[in-house]
Amino acid sequence: MAKMKCAEAIVRFLEKMGTEYAFGLNGHGNWAFLDLIEHESKIKGIPVRAEDHAVHMADGYFRMKRQAPLPPVFTTVGPGNTNIVSALSSAFFESSAVFVIAGGGASQWFDRGGMEEFYRKGPEEWIQVVKPMTKLALMVHRPDTALEMIMRAYKVAITGRPGPVVVMVPFDIQATEIDVREIPDPKLWVNVHNSGPDPLAIQEAAKLISKSQRPLLLVSGGIHNSQAYDELRTFVEAYNIPVTTTFMGKGAVSEDHPLCLGVVGRNGTMHAINAARNCDTLIAIGTHFTDIDTGGWTLYDIPSKTKLIHIDIDSSEIARVYPTEIGIVSDAKSAFRGLTEELKRLSFDKRKMSPWVSEITKWKEEWEKSVKDSRESSLFPLHYARVCSDASETIKEVDPETSVTIDTGHLMNFGAAFFRSYSRFISHCGHFTGWGGAPQGPLGQNWQIQIIQQWP
Repeated sequence: MAKMKCAEAIVRFLEKMGTEYAFGLNGHGNWAFLDLIEHESKIKGIPVRAEDHAVHMADGYFRMKRQAPLPPVFTTVGPGNTNIVSALSSAFFESSAVFVIAGGGASQWFDRGGMEEFYRKGPEEWIQVVKPMTKLALMVHRPDTALEMIMRAYKVAITGRPGPVVVMVPFDIQATEIDVREIPDPKLWVNVHNSGPDPLAIQEAAKLISKSQRPLLLVSGGIHNSQAYDELRTFVEAYNIPVTTTFMGKGAVSEDHPLCLGVVGRNGTMHAINAARNCDTLIAIGTHFTDIDTGGWTLYDIPSKTKLIHIDIDSSEIARVYPTEIGIVSDAKSAFRGLTEELKRLSFDKRKMSPWVSEITKWKEEWEKSVKDSRESSLFPLHYARVCSDASETIKEVDPETSVTIDTGHLMNFGAAFFRSYSRFISHCGHFTGWGGAPQGPLGQNWQIQIIQQWP
């Protein structure tokens, strides 16, 4: 049995996970980790100028890959840790897996009110600050349990509905030697498959869809986290059902697909909005119906005019906003597979969708005609619609899989409808609309474009 410092055991575990990058900022609370990353690890450390930048970068990295390994974020005690609150919130509300190892002061000095300790309500209670915007936030109290706590937290981040986790490790514990027989195989700790949908619920949903004259599919970030792109396209094309997305679902299907209506909501395309207002069955997958996505909850007349089939991996989101005809707890990939097979069994004839698709196509032609001048505007400074349109067409021509991030501000209002996405590698500031996500940018593709709102 070998002896190694607690910090080393954690870094070796991260290496065994296949970790490529680590983001963070140097401080006295995380030296043990950063020394190992810099001098004794294959993990590439990327320094930042502020801790929230590191979280944004890790968030962007996950959104481009949607799977482990996660790049850890290393922060330091006091204000260093506190600087990540807003960025953590962005990751939390967009179900993005972020793994933060927060440095803490020496545990033997807790409750004395030492430098940068959160002490007035109890010994070092900083971890309470981030609990509302994380899936899990905890502090390590013993060096001999630290590695197991890290592994369990990692599992929480990437399983089920993904989200950020924070593990605070006091710096004396980081430097304490522990007995390590071997670094555990990460797959045995984090390889947890999502649960599939209830077969009876799938049958009920398929029956409702088969009776519908104007069904509409609405997809959001759950499609990305499930990586259900092939399943989504198969479903849409097999049954000729139009699909619209939220801004966070943008890119789930290429926006030049004839059945893709683009983004719906306050900033969406008019044909998507008209389809939302006139559909008789809405199949919503991996979305939580924000005010932005629903035009202040005015687009859908549920349940009077439209029946809702709501599918989400998190049961708490189902029927949060709208009463649900059929609620199904499932990841998107499994749900699509189940619905595709069940509609096939019911001999669903996609030709019955032709009148509905034709009506939407007319709305689309009218909308494209109405915004043509904005897309081609020669105004200076450039119109936002022109910027988004030109950027998207250039990306399509040069490298359709370029990763794109759109920041908050006016561009967020125009990017939804006017930036055409031809791949899944697109993201924006999301529900929390935190400023600064785009300047940090994600990693993982050949190159990247950052569409950033600038001050006048």
